[in-house]
Amino acid sequence: MFFYRQHATFESSFDADLAAMSLYQFSLSDKLVENFEVKSLNGITDNTVITVDHVTVAKEILRQKFLVLIFEWFDISIVRMEKYFSWWTSLGVWDNFTINSCHFEFVEYGDHVGNHPMVPTVEDTLENFLVRNWADTELYHYAKILFAEQAKLLP
Repeated sequence: MFFYRQHATFESSFDADLAAMSLYQFSLSDKLVENFEVKSLNGITDNTVITVDHVTVAKEILRQKFLVLIFEWFDISIVRMEKYFSWWTSLGVWDNFTINSCHFEFVEYGDHVGNHPMVPTVEDTLENFLVRNWADTELYHYAKILFAEQAKLLP
């Protein structure tokens, strides 16, 4: 989101100060919305202090309401989404050459959304994000567990 916000001059919320920041500076700034995902799932729009109870609610919402896809496992996630929505069979991903080629190209090369520079792991920057986003980090690890559990539910 940081890289998107740096370049989204067309957004009404574009912030030139953020555009000039390094990732490290952003990790320390007040422009970082801490625990954004947990806040969103709990309907929190202010500076409420996030607690373990908020994380528990977010996990339950994620478990009950979401098909979990993990960007790190992009290819598996795309296939899972296609199977969940029955696109695999209804669109002939497996036996229609044209569809299969599109599927392969999308999985292999992506659609350039989120095409941002790779950031080297810098310990201080990573530590800042982990501390300030402790609840989102916990939710992310839970999402990976759900990803595996949901695999058992899909054909």
